[in-house]
Amino acid sequence: MIDKDYERASQVLTTVISDSPDHAPAYYLLGMAKLESGKKDEARSDLTKATELNPGWITPRLGLADLHLANGDYRLALQESQKVLDVYPDHREALLSAAGAYLKKGDYDKALEVFSRVKKSSPDDPAIHMGLASVYAAQFKIALALREYEEALRLDPNRIDGLNSIVRLLVK
Repeated sequence: MIDKDYERASQVLTTVISDSPDHAPAYYLLGMAKLESGKKDEARSDLTKATELNPGWITPRLGLADLHLANGDYRLALQESQKVLDVYPDHREALLSAAGAYLKKGDYDKALEVFSRVKKSSPDDPAIHMGLASVYAAQFKIALALREYEEALRLDPNRIDGLNSIVRLLVK
């Protein structure tokens, strides 16, 4: 098993940044290492610096969108996702991040619209069906939610989150 030494990785990347303060990839990797080690505020700072140094690089923007989504700042998550979608309108990860943010902030119609859009290009992706099911469950459309959870499980029988969601719906 490989030990994940985020502290050592951070030290190496900090040295790279000291030597090359405009090294966007080092800031991105440092941000991701800090994120993995639970230092969310520092991670946000480094990911933001990577986007400032290379505004066209979408990977740190997606990292920021996911970080904002995890922190419950749906407005900022949507903002970062939209910056990617402005350049790449069909970018799957940015669309999923935006859909997740819409879902979390309670804009179910918009979440449904975005998840449905992604489903057209990825109909066999269990994550899309999980997202759709979550929207339907939030709207109390239980039959539709169950159908999507079951489809996610059909596509990936090992999805414990899908099975758990079905059970929760049925025992309500």
